[in-house]
Amino acid sequence: MLRTKRKVWQKNGLFLRYLVSYMLVLAIPLAAITMLVYNYFFHLLKEEVIKNNVNILQHVVTAVDTNITGMNTIAYQIYSNSDLTTQQIGEGPYNVSRGIKQLKSYISGSNFVSDVVVYYNQLNGFVSSTRTYSMKEFLTTYYSGAISEEQFRTAVRNANGNEVWVPDREVGGGELGRIVNYLVPNSSNYDKRMVLFVIREQAFQQIMGSGKGNIMAINPDRKIVASYKEINRPDEAELLALIQPDRTENSSVTRIGSSSSFVSYIQSPDTGWSYLMDMPVQEAMSQVFAAKNAFLRTLLVIMFAVGLLILFNMRVNYRPIRQLRLFAESEAGNVSEAGNELEAVRMTIHRINHKNKLLNEQVKGNHGAVKDFLLNNLLRGAFPDAEDFNDKGREIGISFSNRYFRVAIFFSAYSDRLREPYAPSLHELVELLERTLPDGIEGYGRLNVDNHHLIFILTNNRESSREALHDTLTQMQRTMMNRLGANVAVGVGNDCEVTGQLGKSCIEAYTALDYRLVKGTDQIIYFEEIQTTAATDFPYPVEELKLLELSIIEGNTEQITLTVTMLTERITGSSMPLFEARCLCFDIINTVLKTMQLINKKFVGLDKGYIDVISLAQFETVKELGRSVNEVCHALCKYIKENREKHDQELLQQLVAYIEKNYQDSNFTVQHMADHFAMSLSNLSYYFKKCSGQNVSDHINYLRIEKAKQLLSSTEKPLVEIVSEIGYCDVSSFVRKFKKEVGTTPGAFRKVMYDGY
Repeated sequence: MLRTKRKVWQKNGLFLRYLVSYMLVLAIPLAAITMLVYNYFFHLLKEEVIKNNVNILQHVVTAVDTNITGMNTIAYQIYSNSDLTTQQIGEGPYNVSRGIKQLKSYISGSNFVSDVVVYYNQLNGFVSSTRTYSMKEFLTTYYSGAISEEQFRTAVRNANGNEVWVPDREVGGGELGRIVNYLVPNSSNYDKRMVLFVIREQAFQQIMGSGKGNIMAINPDRKIVASYKEINRPDEAELLALIQPDRTENSSVTRIGSSSSFVSYIQSPDTGWSYLMDMPVQEAMSQVFAAKNAFLRTLLVIMFAVGLLILFNMRVNYRPIRQLRLFAESEAGNVSEAGNELEAVRMTIHRINHKNKLLNEQVKGNHGAVKDFLLNNLLRGAFPDAEDFNDKGREIGISFSNRYFRVAIFFSAYSDRLREPYAPSLHELVELLERTLPDGIEGYGRLNVDNHHLIFILTNNRESSREALHDTLTQMQRTMMNRLGANVAVGVGNDCEVTGQLGKSCIEAYTALDYRLVKGTDQIIYFEEIQTTAATDFPYPVEELKLLELSIIEGNTEQITLTVTMLTERITGSSMPLFEARCLCFDIINTVLKTMQLINKKFVGLDKGYIDVISLAQFETVKELGRSVNEVCHALCKYIKENREKHDQELLQQLVAYIEKNYQDSNFTVQHMADHFAMSLSNLSYYFKKCSGQNVSDHINYLRIEKAKQLLSSTEKPLVEIVSEIGYCDVSSFVRKFKKEVGTTPGAFRKVMYDGY
């Protein structure tokens, strides 16, 4: 039984280990998410509740303070009203009736004050906005007789400035229910009056209504003026104890009675009142707790469902691994000694790697073929710089350390000697020539059997003299002539600093070699000498090449076709020297490549390889070259067009945003804007006009005029200030501009707008 279990584990151990690891990978992020929800997310919700409570309290503070300020203003107006003095009210019913009407007008627009009452101490009576009261009637109406006359007089006598008079909560309410009196005593010593504002507790409750929790207004004597909900005495004492005299605002989670609550309070800087909000945690977080329970249930369901899905996917996805083992056994023989499938695959890869090493050793044995391949690719432009070539060539022992490169091509009059069966001895000749190179000059050669040429890539430092190079080429020429028994002509191209230009040097060497009919078959012919001696009056098409570059950048396919046709006809329809024709063909292609680098975009339509400059030297017709260039350029223009619209829109948005941000600055100029976006002034103006349909200055003037119209119609600011604010320096020039754009002067525009309202 134990042996059977061990065999099962050996057979399925990898499967079980991956199953357990995937379950752990599932459990760890879920646990992390759970911790995040419990410790971070819920903490953020708690802070949000406190912040919301403070906002509610701030709203209550603002509303109550505003109403108290209004009551103070009304009291001042009453004391200043000569119709409401003790003398006027005491003269008869007519004056009393006038006083009642005037008191009613003071509170007609207030939803907070239920009634305003003036207590005339010398008359021992009250005049309200509805009627007159004796002392007894007043106390009966508003307090159901629960307050004695002596208690009221004591409260009036002890009033020290504007304050609220709140009877004990056991005192019942009258006709208006439970009320709060706001007392504003008169500072006059000869006219003993006091204004009382009667405020229903429901008026406070309407302001304090928040849906959850309880809000209380507490006067400076730490007595509760009003509360949204009833509160028992023990809890009231605990809440009042939380108010700290030295702090105007505080929030905390505190245990009140038998439960925890969010408690926040704010002290009004104007009245000295404190406003406290008590919200039980259970009530505030009820939805959060419900979400928590739902989350836990959902989490369990997800873990169970995903666990089943992992088990199913493991069984499905593990099948290819077993099949891979069977494949490994079929390819590499029996690997039964491996512990599991991965070990079997590892052993198979090890055997394949061993075979690859043997193959690599065989490849190194074919040094000549690899060398020819690398040099051929170097001439074709596959290596943009020498380091790329050196990385590949070091494996077979070839690399360049000098900075300047050129191509030299050797050609024998007896071309048949470069064919088979002389090829083996020619490879030895190449090696011999490479060994005879002096210090300071490096070079590697390859045979071009089809064209009967021996191509050498030579490198030297700038310090090397022309005489040293010529002596080296002369020695190589004599060696070849001695070995082949025939004349050897040498064509030498100009030097270049980057390997990507070797193709051009190769063309120049071929061109120079073509002049062996004039110079002789035993001469060393330099391309630079051919340039001097073969100069003609033919005008080189510099402007046409620039036009081709500009047309590609603009994506103008019609102009590209026209320009390429013009260039090809220039070559075929004139007596242009051979080397100029070939160089012009290369410059056409080089213009395309240079333009691609200039626009700094990856051109997906072009082949991922490189331009074969060797075939350029052997193309059949110039028209074929023209067709190839047209195809490349049209594909490039298509790509530019597809991507430029998005780029133009993004840049236009940035330009408009910059103008809207800075147009009000009087120092703002279009040149500053161009400098900010690293563009020339003309280029920016052309681009903005092209994309938006209007000039930059027109758009700036439009924004300034619109801003001026807004300020003229919505504010009373003087014109000089408005002109400065929208970025103009001169008022008179602004007035002329405004009249030109709007049709009227700024003053007339403001008057029309005000008359319209």
